[in-house]
Amino acid sequence: MSEGQREGSKRSATERADELLDRAGWTAGFFASMIGRRLAKIAAFAREEAEDLWAEAQNMRQSDEGLSRTARGTAEQQKAESDLQEADGEARTSTDTAGVPPKTEEREPEAEQGVEPDEEAEPIKATAAARRHAEELSVDLREVEGTGSGGQITAGDVKKKAGAES
Repeated sequence: MSEGQREGSKRSATERADELLDRAGWTAGFFASMIGRRLAKIAAFAREEAEDLWAEAQNMRQSDEGLSRTARGTAEQQKAESDLQEADGEARTSTDTAGVPPKTEEREPEAEQGVEPDEEAEPIKATAAARRHAEELSVDLREVEGTGSGGQITAGDVKKKAGAES
């Protein structure tokens, strides 16, 4: 018999069980810390990958928006050009055949139709709250100077204009 076995036999079973539990606890703690470190590394790697994917998706979205704007603008331009060509061709045909320019229907001026030329040219940038206040206070948004980001009209701008008019 070895000396460790003899000492083990001299110690009580409770003491040996306590020693085994201490070793098991130490080993479990060691492995838990190793696993924790590995999990932390994996989480950091996953976070970096997710951030890279997010950035790539944003870049793709922005480039798609730019392409769609360009395509939409090109399509609108082509349609406008073809409409002009058709109108020009119809006008030539009618004057050539009859010798008299074609009669055009009289159109109401745009102001009488309730559509202002400025509204079509550039939409008014205003927050929803500003639009609501303008309607309640009977303030024309075209007369309000916007102080928000990018010149956007805010509710405070509308209130200030309504106070100035009173």
